[in-house]
Amino acid sequence: MPDLKFYIVHVDDITEKVEGIIYIKSPYDLPIDHQRIYLPQLLDVDKFIFLDSDTVTMTCINKLWCIDMESTPIIACPSYHIRTLGDMYSIYGIPPVDNVPSDMLYFNIGMMVIDCIEWERLNLSGLVKKALEGYSNNKKCAKIAEPAFNIALHDKWQEVEESWNYCPRDKYKKPNILHYYGQNFGEKPRHIAFI
Repeated sequence: MPDLKFYIVHVDDITEKVEGIIYIKSPYDLPIDHQRIYLPQLLDVDKFIFLDSDTVTMTCINKLWCIDMESTPIIACPSYHIRTLGDMYSIYGIPPVDNVPSDMLYFNIGMMVIDCIEWERLNLSGLVKKALEGYSNNKKCAKIAEPAFNIALHDKWQEVEESWNYCPRDKYKKPNILHYYGQNFGEKPRHIAFI
């Protein structure tokens, strides 16, 4: 089992730091949601698991780490709220992108396993940035990076079972990672540094 390291990439000064966590202040002047585009460069690792600050891990994260990535640069789960890229185009008012099929699954970027070597080899930061530029004037979603990830990586991600990024909605599921994404929750379980 690999040594587990925790990183927090942030844009604001964090004064109350926890021992054992590596803090990286991002040099990019971008909305926080866009910062994850540069994580492969900022972390300087071969592979990492990204978790949003409103997630709760319910099992050993090593199980997720050990999933075979099959040469894909990213592992993610389909979104519960937005099912396809066609739904995304409609919800956000983004015009369809040539060569990006509307029937492709839409994934949530709150939990991702990223192979940094493949990410760099395919210049995925550049592709996601280009996709962001395609809707930068859209007031509805200009600060949201998830549509850009889905446009740029529509055929470059591997789906894993939704229990790895489960949006709580029924009491019968046994999730591996609970993710309180969306606007339907009152108080989200977030670390105080991110409130």
